[in-house]
Amino acid sequence: MTTLDLVPTVRHSLELALEDGPTLVLGEPTGLALELGRRGPQGPPGSPGSAFTHTQAIASATWVVAHNLGFRPAVSVVSAGGIEVDAEVAHISLVLLEVRFGAPFAGTARLT
Repeated sequence: MTTLDLVPTVRHSLELALEDGPTLVLGEPTGLALELGRRGPQGPPGSPGSAFTHTQAIASATWVVAHNLGFRPAVSVVSAGGIEVDAEVAHISLVLLEVRFGAPFAGTARLT
């Protein structure tokens, strides 16, 4: 990883366009440090329409989900009452993850 240190010595703006990403514009120098990484090779394509739904019938503050999708899916959680809930997701492996909450509850997790 390459690190670019911006030192506040001159009052100009800096525009940085990232390949396949946003353009970062810094105005007044603020002494920010910006890390730039190199993009690795593209991984294999996922299966079209790969998804998994986990149902947690018993209220728990941590849900362990074995999904067998073979990749790190995006996770959307809905409570048993139908309300979308924010959660902390920890990808344990390419086929296993944990969903953590501040309090126990039941619901579903949709993995895509």
